[in-house]
Amino acid sequence: MQERRPTGITILGLYFIVDAILSFIIIVVYLFSDTPHGQHPIFKNFSYGIGSPLVWVGMFFLGKGLLDLKEWARKVTVWISAIICVPLILIIIFFIVNIQNFVHLIAVFFAWYYLTRPKVKGQFK
Repeated sequence: MQERRPTGITILGLYFIVDAILSFIIIVVYLFSDTPHGQHPIFKNFSYGIGSPLVWVGMFFLGKGLLDLKEWARKVTVWISAIICVPLILIIIFFIVNIQNFVHLIAVFFAWYYLTRPKVKGQFK
């Protein structure tokens, strides 16, 4: 009998998938709206450059990989989380202290910490 997927992995995987889908929906709504960029609160600080769709596709497949307990998805998430932590800490300390940056830092640190635990690492193939 196959072991159950830990709840934390399910939450992280679904977070990546839902975030990618919602970001895609937001940009489609933005492209077809008459509101100028930056005027609507939902689009403030929203990046929609050429790299964004690539990030969303990557997040979607990363989330699917985590849900399927693929080792590559765990490793990529750990590396990206570690890389993102440093700039977020610097931004919070030196530039912008707001709740959004702080929440992102907690989420990224949680992903890194959780996915490096031996019990969780053992779940991945």
